[in-house]
Amino acid sequence: MADTEQANEQQPWTPTKAANGVRTNGRAFNSSNWRVKSDDSPSTNSPRFNSQSGSNSPRSPFNKSWQPVPQSITEGRRLYVGNMPYTAKREDVETIFEGGEYSIERIDISIDPFTGRNPSYCFVELATKEQADRAMVELDGKDLQGRPIRIKPGVAKSAQDRSTSTRSPQSSPSRFNDNAGSPSTLVDRWQRKDTSFSNNKPNDIENSRRLYVGGLPKIMDKQALDADIQSFFKGYNLEAISKLITPHPSKRFEPGDHYYLFVDFATIEEAAAAQTALDGQDGPWGGKLRLGRARGDHPHITSTSSIMSSGESGRTESASKTFYASQLAEESGLELTEVRSYHQFTPALAGFNSWWSPFAVHRLCSALFTRDEMGLAMASSDDTKICVVMVGLPARGKSLIAGKALRYLAWVGISARIFNVGTYRRKMSPHPLANFFDPHNPEGEKMRWAAAEAAVSDMLKWFKESNGVVGIFDATNSTKQRRAWIHKTCIEAGIETLFVESSCDDEDIIMNNILEVKTTSPDYKGQDPEIAAQDFRNRIRNYEKVYETIDDDEKAYTYVKLINVGSTVIINQIKDYLSSRLVYYIQNLHIKPRSIWLSRHGESEYNLTGKIGGDSDISTRGEAYARALPGLLKQSGVPPGTKLTIWTSTLKRTIQTARHLAAETGYDKLEWKALDELDSGVCDGLTYEEIAEKYPEDFAARDEDKYNYRYRGGESYRDVVIRLEPIIMELERSENIIIVTHQAVLRCIYSYFHNMSQEQSPWMEVPLHTLIKLTPRAYGTEEQRFKANIPAVSTWRGKGSSAKHQEPAEGSQSSH
Repeated sequence: MADTEQANEQQPWTPTKAANGVRTNGRAFNSSNWRVKSDDSPSTNSPRFNSQSGSNSPRSPFNKSWQPVPQSITEGRRLYVGNMPYTAKREDVETIFEGGEYSIERIDISIDPFTGRNPSYCFVELATKEQADRAMVELDGKDLQGRPIRIKPGVAKSAQDRSTSTRSPQSSPSRFNDNAGSPSTLVDRWQRKDTSFSNNKPNDIENSRRLYVGGLPKIMDKQALDADIQSFFKGYNLEAISKLITPHPSKRFEPGDHYYLFVDFATIEEAAAAQTALDGQDGPWGGKLRLGRARGDHPHITSTSSIMSSGESGRTESASKTFYASQLAEESGLELTEVRSYHQFTPALAGFNSWWSPFAVHRLCSALFTRDEMGLAMASSDDTKICVVMVGLPARGKSLIAGKALRYLAWVGISARIFNVGTYRRKMSPHPLANFFDPHNPEGEKMRWAAAEAAVSDMLKWFKESNGVVGIFDATNSTKQRRAWIHKTCIEAGIETLFVESSCDDEDIIMNNILEVKTTSPDYKGQDPEIAAQDFRNRIRNYEKVYETIDDDEKAYTYVKLINVGSTVIINQIKDYLSSRLVYYIQNLHIKPRSIWLSRHGESEYNLTGKIGGDSDISTRGEAYARALPGLLKQSGVPPGTKLTIWTSTLKRTIQTARHLAAETGYDKLEWKALDELDSGVCDGLTYEEIAEKYPEDFAARDEDKYNYRYRGGESYRDVVIRLEPIIMELERSENIIIVTHQAVLRCIYSYFHNMSQEQSPWMEVPLHTLIKLTPRAYGTEEQRFKANIPAVSTWRGKGSSAKHQEPAEGSQSSH
């Protein structure tokens, strides 16, 4: 597979597909865990040539005179090397050209300082054009650590070419174009009220020394980028350059959907002069740069000479860490020397929700602190403990939200438990009628209070004895009196509270929830559905008599209000990282009925030979499954008129499996880098027998702790879960999705929906040529399986054994 790099120009455009971090015909999010394969041929936007590789003619900020395209490109000496293993380093690239009388003058390879990975491509400059032409003939397809590399010309793409690139005629309007998910609505979702970390510093944009610099390339070597920025602003006194900022998924199709950074000048006058002279000028990468005064919703960049101490070569990784720590420490009122623990650091970050996502926070903290220091996170007994208090009338999705929050927390390794007051109440009154909930029924009121007190008592005991981190108190909690009691009780026990209110006045949504409750609620088990539905409506009316929504009288509480399935989200007093992370997850949820279909790719050539990893094609039987998949999906019961979206990884076997599905149904198809198979590192392309022979200790260690074991130079299941977190967020905010991906990835996604333990999930069997339909419900996830009548090898292996890779019995029929 080949990843491409193209500069990103900030200009208005109309999106063709809606998904965070996925390809939209050339414009995509890009990060270490979230990269997208483009269909276009690769283009080059590497760091601008320096004195070693090109012209070093002087330039002034008012009259640029440098050649924006590196000389090696114009001379045809620069090569694009693609489909590289993510673990390959500079010395590995050098081995490609050994023995062929090639003279390498420069290798530009971007290594992510956090993950140690490359973006699967690099650029190589040879001494002559003749050598470059010969390399494209002789070395294209050469094996590098089990992957056939691709060598093509390194060609610069102009801004004009990028802006006029043709978009797919099949593209359809984004789901973000509707009222519930439009960009403006996504902005409105973060209505912050009375937060102690709001940006309350006076900030006059016109008097700011900081400039925003936009229109930057997606992937740049950090040192080269810093050097180019300094060169671009030559003649001006820069005091600080921020890290290149990757657009977060929540900014999809918004003004912040581009790559950018910030620079601080010594004086306001210099910043103004630089903006006037350089805004719209061509940058070193061939595209126009956009300069503007930085707005006040970004952290302050501390002006310190240590930031620039590494000189013309750019900041060191250590200086970069100090750079961010000093900014955040200043904003939170901590001295840098005090920022010694993860628990001090993350609350400081929590205040930047408008800029720092939880993923960015976790990524930065991972660089600054060890896993032990992070406490595996936020979840040590000395850290924050939170009681999540559900609030809302019946049929507003509270139990569904609580169940999903529990699954999410368990999936990322945080100890959590639900304490459902209804469960306690049913011990006293198993099947109460609606009048039991009448506020004027003293006996019912007494029993409901007793149930709530029992649930709170058990929750406090669990926090203390089991080192619980997040307790979810699931009840209506419909009055201010009840909420005040819960808050007081928790605070006295040293436990923070986060109130989550779900309110809804959309009758269609309420009716759907009533239909869900009458068939799944334990209160109505075995009862006539129509009688159950009517009784439940009467129960709602009783609660409405006393219901009090959260308002300004409770502004001292930490809370999030979800209005009409999250179309509007109001957040108040979020003060710590764990609450911030929970809120970010919750604000992506919806309670509309939907299903998610999961399928592995069709049988691949590597499956037949027992090899793992790689990027092989599907086999003849795999192609037969690909052709059968549209019928299998129809057989599974897709409601008429339902619009699905197809998600695949960027590897060939999933794309080939889904191509007939997309062609026959007309569904949008999106490729996600995060859905790629678990990276097996040095074991990529080996069979399990070969792994056991070459790396016997590793083979045994993986069997002992398969979830946490990381292949040499590769990934563990825990790593896959971390990179799948954006996928889960997007799944929760989406409706009907079919995912065609790989065994390890499907295990992680499946375990999320079924709340499987970390120890179990890596060992579950996900057979080939089988479609799994998951339908989330308030009290669990329903599952159906549809097996195609197409044989395939079994790739499942038990603990201590090799994969079977055996032929199945013929004639197996589709099953549910």
